[in-house]
Amino acid sequence: KHVRRDALLMAAIVLAAFFGSFLVLQLTPKLYLARSTVVLDSIDMRVDPTTGEIATANILPIQIETEIDIMRSQEFASRVADDLDLVSDPFLNPEHSSTGTEIAEDELERQRDMVVTRLLDQYRLSRRGESLAIDIFTLHPDAESAAQISNAVSEITITKSAEDRRARLQSTIEFLDARVLDME
Repeated sequence: KHVRRDALLMAAIVLAAFFGSFLVLQLTPKLYLARSTVVLDSIDMRVDPTTGEIATANILPIQIETEIDIMRSQEFASRVADDLDLVSDPFLNPEHSSTGTEIAEDELERQRDMVVTRLLDQYRLSRRGESLAIDIFTLHPDAESAAQISNAVSEITITKSAEDRRARLQSTIEFLDARVLDME
């Protein structure tokens, strides 16, 4: 008698757990995961200001962590949001009106700030051990948007790195030009 009662109780618990799990899965919004990877240069080349020679150094772990911090910054996410016009993304900006009505500048700025904050919650950065690779994982209900965001984070990182190198090179050229003028 106890065995039958216990079996019915166990069956009821299993069925309740099954239907509860089914209900949770049906109500949970579907999200797609996109991934892109950026590999940082292992060598940092600079011109030594005292000798004028090209000096190379291995990139330090702190430089990699700094790059990750930059990629997690509000300014960086703002650039991603602007490049992809994410203010019009209904997932990142539920307040977006698709009617085409004009929005006041301060309201648009508030929505943009909200989108940047939500965007920072949607992508994650991780590094595999001591490698120079930084993985970008993005969650979004639209698979194409998830891929676009991950790719934009990668592309902006690469573009920013090239811009920084160009600026350092320009600074070095200006320094060397000044030294040449001083020697004359």
